[in-house]
Amino acid sequence: MNQPKSGTKKRRKKSKAPPTSKPPPTRFSMQFASPQELEVIGPLAIAQLSVPRALADQRMRAGRVVAAPITGYMLIDTGASCTCIAEETALALELPVIDVGTTYGAGGKHDLNIYPVFMALRIEDGKTGMVSEISNEIRASGIPELGNQLNHLVVTNPKVPMIGLIGRDLLRHATLIYRGSQGNVTLEFDLNSFKT
Repeated sequence: MNQPKSGTKKRRKKSKAPPTSKPPPTRFSMQFASPQELEVIGPLAIAQLSVPRALADQRMRAGRVVAAPITGYMLIDTGASCTCIAEETALALELPVIDVGTTYGAGGKHDLNIYPVFMALRIEDGKTGMVSEISNEIRASGIPELGNQLNHLVVTNPKVPMIGLIGRDLLRHATLIYRGSQGNVTLEFDLNSFKT
């Protein structure tokens, strides 16, 4: 039997490094057909609004039908201090009025109903296919006839309703890049900011 030569070393198999998990996407971008279209329509995001879980459970226990979630456009509005919901959307979801708030806009002082609503923003990375969702129960101010006010806008999909506005209470967790000359808007969220 041949003996191993002195001084020779057995080769060790290199251990493969564990695959690194990619962070969830936190940025979405919307490209408009032209800068003029972005000017007319304004920056948009697609969100889903639904009945808060506790309220939905309460209705189911009472034998009531819970309204289905509503998906639609939300206008990114840096001039709005809080996120808003279209009154017609709040009515369709049968949300209760939990408070009344006062706001000041171009038309002066307004008293607006405040509703509890569960909002979910879906963000998809077109390159990796990864999807993340930023969701939370919020207090949203109701805007009467919001859909009618924005019906003249020719959006990407006219069958998708306008269901609200994203205000500064949510934008404080994000970076908004408005490339007006390119007809492009990018919104990137800082997920750690939600923990503070």
